[in-house]
Amino acid sequence: MPVKHEHVVFCKMSPLQLALYQLFVKSPETQKLLRGKGSQPLKAISILRKLCNHPDLLNLPDDLAGCERLLPSDYTPHDRRNVHAEHSGKMVVLERFLQQMRKTSNDKIVLISNFTQTLDIFEKMCRLNRWGSFRLDGTMAINKRQKLVDRFNDPEGAEFVFLLSSKAGGCGLNLIGANRLVLFDPGACRIRSACACLTTLYLQTGTRPPTSKRSRVSGVTDRRSLVSGAKGVCATCG
Repeated sequence: MPVKHEHVVFCKMSPLQLALYQLFVKSPETQKLLRGKGSQPLKAISILRKLCNHPDLLNLPDDLAGCERLLPSDYTPHDRRNVHAEHSGKMVVLERFLQQMRKTSNDKIVLISNFTQTLDIFEKMCRLNRWGSFRLDGTMAINKRQKLVDRFNDPEGAEFVFLLSSKAGGCGLNLIGANRLVLFDPGACRIRSACACLTTLYLQTGTRPPTSKRSRVSGVTDRRSLVSGAKGVCATCG
């Protein structure tokens, strides 16, 4: 059996992410939550989790009042032409990793996210870099999924990136064409999905060592979600 490698990669926030994060944490609404007086803690957590991925996942400025003064002059929210990876610490690391992987190997990779908005950014990145990719999320009909998986598993196929929503039943997909996996988001149940997916790669990829990477933003909500999730799956992951 090949050696299985798992890595947790902690990434620094970009200056824009850090400024927006601090703005949100210090806002009057968040301070009320911290004193136990707020009524929407889950919404606040969701905003912070999205921000850890990329500012484009937020509906700015509605989600963060007063953020206009923090946005760079060249920043266009939800820019259809550019990814602006430099505004996300995790996205910068991922793009560099994919570039290096493409130059030095014939490996294939599965990118998993909880948010379809993150998959949108992945898809745009692949298109701008001319990387062949497939995407599977909850909008795809069940009867079409296996055909997509079969095309990705074809060793002669040009597509080397498979974009997968963690809510699309990832545990039931045999993505044996890949030997690398990146779990972009935190969360206990998502870590279980990644463990199951990596185990499938480990058992069926043959001679190529399977590698799992979990990208996290250090010191904030992203990291706390990882710790919470890891405690719940330590027995599952072995």
